[in-house]
Amino acid sequence: MNLTQIKNTALFLILLISSAGFGQTCPATAEGTPVFRNDFGTGNSNSNSTSADSYVLGHTYQATNPGDGFYSVTTSSAQTASFVMTDLTGGKDAGYTDITAGSTTGRYLAININSGGTVNTVIYRVDNLNVVQGQLYRFRIDMAGLCNGCGDIPNLQLSIKDSNNNTLATANSSNLGMANDDVWRRLNLSFTPSTSIVKLEIVNLQQNGGNGNDVGIDNIVFTPVECDSDGDGIPNSLDLDDDNDGIEDCIEKGLDPNSTVSTIFKLNGNATQINSKQVRLTPALNDQAGQMWSYGKVDFNKSFSLSYEANFGSSDGGADGVATVFHNSPAGVDAVGGAGGGIGAVGIQNGIVLEVDTYDNGPGVGDIPNDHGQIWASASQSGANLLTTAVDLGNVEDNVWRPVVITWDFPTKKLSYTVGGVLAGAYTFPSSNPITNYFGGVSNVYFGYTASTGGAVNEQSVRYTDFCSQLPLELDTDGDGIPNQLDLDSDNDGCPDAIEGDENVTLNQLVLAGGNVTSGTGSTAPNKNLCASASCVNASGVPNLVNSGGAADIGGDEGQGIGTSQNNAVQPPGCSTCYKPSITSGTTLNTNVGISALGRAGVNADNWPMVRKGAWTALESKTKGMVINRVAFNNTGNPTGISSSNFVEGMMLYDTTNNCLKVYTTKDNGTTFGWYCMENQTCPD
Repeated sequence: MNLTQIKNTALFLILLISSAGFGQTCPATAEGTPVFRNDFGTGNSNSNSTSADSYVLGHTYQATNPGDGFYSVTTSSAQTASFVMTDLTGGKDAGYTDITAGSTTGRYLAININSGGTVNTVIYRVDNLNVVQGQLYRFRIDMAGLCNGCGDIPNLQLSIKDSNNNTLATANSSNLGMANDDVWRRLNLSFTPSTSIVKLEIVNLQQNGGNGNDVGIDNIVFTPVECDSDGDGIPNSLDLDDDNDGIEDCIEKGLDPNSTVSTIFKLNGNATQINSKQVRLTPALNDQAGQMWSYGKVDFNKSFSLSYEANFGSSDGGADGVATVFHNSPAGVDAVGGAGGGIGAVGIQNGIVLEVDTYDNGPGVGDIPNDHGQIWASASQSGANLLTTAVDLGNVEDNVWRPVVITWDFPTKKLSYTVGGVLAGAYTFPSSNPITNYFGGVSNVYFGYTASTGGAVNEQSVRYTDFCSQLPLELDTDGDGIPNQLDLDSDNDGCPDAIEGDENVTLNQLVLAGGNVTSGTGSTAPNKNLCASASCVNASGVPNLVNSGGAADIGGDEGQGIGTSQNNAVQPPGCSTCYKPSITSGTTLNTNVGISALGRAGVNADNWPMVRKGAWTALESKTKGMVINRVAFNNTGNPTGISSSNFVEGMMLYDTTNNCLKVYTTKDNGTTFGWYCMENQTCPD
């Protein structure tokens, strides 16, 4: 049995913080890490003493040929009675992702349902599953009617209930076309919870069982459903390359392994880089102030987690602390706030401050005697701008590095942070005054730290262990509103990022992008990348073409480097338009056929088109355009309404289905012919 029930708090947190914001358009989705999954494993159940399933209700385990009121966890081949086998479909279970890709060694749950005793009754239940309110989930099972040709067709209902047994959502199998034919069919129930704990139930709705109602159940799954921007079947939270350009997201965000704090942040004032991952914001001297601001931005239209470690110095009587600040100040990475009790943050325009304050400046700014945490708006450190009250953190000025974790939960609009595992502040922004109001109406904002000293001092520092996992920063090099990791042309120079990466990708290796990734507003680059399905990426979502052994790989590693994809002044040769010089010498031939809208054709006029040398046909107009025949193409790749017997090599049509100019030609020297989009520039000899 392969049974996973995830209730661990840390794993639950990962699901929360990595989920894509549902404020975004997300037409392409994929399943994330399941909260509950039971695919019943593989192997002969008769040799497995753990084959009984504790979630089955109202039925008793029986290893072989279970009768009415009994069940087995089994492979088809382990049974001899056809009413619990999938003998009509090759003796297979249901495939986990592709339902048709089952295995003869795969197990499933075979229940000979006690119909009279269990009608409208739960036959399978899973209790106490933690969920994130506002996150989209999917509850699904695969089911098959096993009694060959019998009249009593299985009819099951999926139910989701809260901890008080209130039904929150249901779906039943009546619309699946169920039959007793051993064919696996998938029943899905989509669900967005408004509670934090749910239970799952499978209910029998078939009241008759004398002539069937023997059901196979496989792949009982309850999972978050997340954005899959590139349509490769891997959700963004698990996908290392969200736009399938071969350049991993961390690199496109400016967080590659060679990054340092000074390449990710602009250091101002007394802030000094100590090593590649550590910054001292203030030395232990009087009247110091240091700031560090991210070049990238944080998107509050998505849930995220941000973490680092902070050291607040060794003097218990020191000052003044470290503030984490999100802001949209017009000063950008040069923003400066008031020092001293304002911790370098007060007065910064359009900001939110999460402070660890180590000095008591009195109740007017919300301070308490002990070191404390508090959330406030940066406009002023008083009155309504104090969004939370101070939380006592004890003494943090002990020269100990403490983890600081900031969490933004987009569905609930809750911002919170912990210091050394202690909740330092939490505030839920009401719909009447959303967090974007504090940012001047935008959701993408700068992020960074400020610290200060006055008459009392401390050396105050921050550090990281891994930039990519700790910083939810995004870069938007061309400013088109699409972050680089989702932008197929990050610098808006008309050349796809996949080509501008540092490996040997060519234009003819690109494909039309899946999902909803694009080249962005104003770009002339086609919406193309390296892969549009699950078949051409590795398990991490990186296209195989640029992985070790791939056709375009250099260096035998995963993915490709950033190359010139964020430099609009440079394009690789593969993107250059081909211009060959015209030939002006030798024999010139008249152009004898032409169509003109200028009223000047003929020998006695302008000698047109003969004056245009060297062409078969000349077309001329100042205000008219030439329109190639516009035809829809069918799913076989051929134009509708034109017989294949009339296809001639070189024939051109505009495909209104795929929006491209097509030519009927061959790519294999005449072995096969087809219709191909004319998209790639070339330099024929």
